[in-house]
Amino acid sequence: MTGLMQPVSLGTPRKLLDVGKLHALGWQANIPLREGVEATYQWYLRHLASARAVA
Repeated sequence: MTGLMQPVSLGTPRKLLDVGKLHALGWQANIPLREGVEATYQWYLRHLASARAVA
């Protein structure tokens, strides 16, 4: 032991998606990320009332 302190994590570790294997298989996204997130959010807003009615 050298007496040096080990680094301490100060939060949730970052989890990054590696699409390299998908690209190697010929896959590519059809929808840009920003557009997909916006479409998902709009879907969520349209269906929020019906989800609350079930709960």
